[in-house]
Amino acid sequence: MNPLRKRMLDELEQRHFSPRTTDAYVAAVVALTRHYKVSPDELTPTQVRAWLELQRRSVAALAFEILVRGLAFFFAEVLGWPSARTAPDAACEAEPKEKTLRERMTDDLKLRNFSPRTINAYVGAVARFARHYGKCPTRLDATEIRAWQLLLHERGVSFSTYNVTSCALRFLYGVVLGKRDMTTVIPFARRERKLPTILSQDEVCAMLRATVSDRDRLAITIAYACGLRVSELASLGSSDVDAARRLLHIHAGKGRKDRLIPLADSLLACIAEFQRVHSPGAWLFPGERAGTHVDARTIQRVVAAAAVAGGITKHVTPHILRHCFATHHLEARTDLRTVQSLLGHSSIATTIRYHHLSRAVVTATTSPFDILDLLAAKP
Repeated sequence: MNPLRKRMLDELEQRHFSPRTTDAYVAAVVALTRHYKVSPDELTPTQVRAWLELQRRSVAALAFEILVRGLAFFFAEVLGWPSARTAPDAACEAEPKEKTLRERMTDDLKLRNFSPRTINAYVGAVARFARHYGKCPTRLDATEIRAWQLLLHERGVSFSTYNVTSCALRFLYGVVLGKRDMTTVIPFARRERKLPTILSQDEVCAMLRATVSDRDRLAITIAYACGLRVSELASLGSSDVDAARRLLHIHAGKGRKDRLIPLADSLLACIAEFQRVHSPGAWLFPGERAGTHVDARTIQRVVAAAAVAGGITKHVTPHILRHCFATHHLEARTDLRTVQSLLGHSSIATTIRYHHLSRAVVTATTSPFDILDLLAAKP
């Protein structure tokens, strides 16, 4: 296999691109190479732009966009050209003004198929960094980045906030600005290994009994019974419920992965009754504005309120219900690999932590205190 092709396939695989997208991106590079009859690493940006200009006149808009994305990925990620914008610039050459840094970063994130939520988080993190110094990030260097990270640490921000900032800055300087050496001076924080809160099954029942609204009760039920992330729950479509096969189809979960989750007959009956009474439309849980689904924050508030109403003093979030789903499955002796598949984890190591939370595992040993011969120890 051609070394460049192998490198490109490896880069695409690491980013979990689908086989169909992988084939399309590789085909774009092959077509460019055949046109000039030279290796793609011998081409110049001018030649790439000229070829794309020819393609724009002869192929459909969607096909042209795929060509642009494929070449942008190849030249940025495989050949390490200073910016992933080399290929897209050909499609935008006629624009009257240069794109702002925010627009360039957003485009580069979209080219790599980052989710809208991640794009907003990354762009927001860079914006806060720039606002703090009152300068464009292009005028800031490793010294300011280090000072900003220390300030975040002193402010006591969460591990998640700190690392999102690190990821955003590494992407900005390494990909958008082409300063790959800068990524080595932007460290990540060490992940905290805290055990999540786990509710008993009685506590879950108490939450459901205390919930008055049909929508809220069904949302909590599905969150627990299917182990969904809050974003997956909020964006459930009515058509995602496959009653004939007793399956729930999750589209583009974390890592852009789809998965199927089995639905119990009792849960199917609850969903069918809810749809019959409320006719929710395209989204199972519609939002306040027409054509939108419920906001994830709304579900978070619903879960927290249900916990308080049920007399639960623990801090409960939708993700806690996901933890409960996994732990209760393992306590019921469900196979670990099956739980991994249901949760949509890429690595079994992520799922194993729930094994250590299982009550059956934790209480399987005998305490040394229980085996002390207290009578023999008396004088």
